[in-house]
Amino acid sequence: PLIAAVGLGPTLAVLPLACAAGFAALAVRPSLLVIAAFDAVSRAAKHAIATPAREVLFTTVSPEEKFQSKGFLDTVVYRGGDLASIWIYRGLGTAGLGLAGIAMATVPVGFVWAILAVVCGTVTFVFILVMAYVWLSALWVSDRRPDAVGLLPADYDRRACLLPPGAPPGD
Repeated sequence: PLIAAVGLGPTLAVLPLACAAGFAALAVRPSLLVIAAFDAVSRAAKHAIATPAREVLFTTVSPEEKFQSKGFLDTVVYRGGDLASIWIYRGLGTAGLGLAGIAMATVPVGFVWAILAVVCGTVTFVFILVMAYVWLSALWVSDRRPDAVGLLPADYDRRACLLPPGAPPGD
């Protein structure tokens, strides 16, 4: 419903904007309460909005290409994002930034991520842009638990939400 209402690009941008807002809040008030709220909102946005919307990006490739690329994305890109986030955090900490400074430094990257999300959702499938979006997703909100399953009904046609209103659904 959200994709049909606002489009794929803005839907993909929900998580990056939530993360940018969360990091801004953390920069203003670095507390356990803000961290807990930020974690809850980012996980909810990831599992309820971003993951299903990201799966729509794969409807433009064949099942074989999807299978091959998802394995690469889920292992190399996500784990690379985990490693990069550790290096960046330690590097910024070594440079003398505390939690608030590191959080403030990540806010602009969240906005770049949101722009990239809108571009990925509105332009014909461009693999490099999608890889960058997924890598940024992994960098900030990766968790080691498997993605939630069953967020969409089995008979839900993801391609139908990309059709103009009144167009007949395709195969």
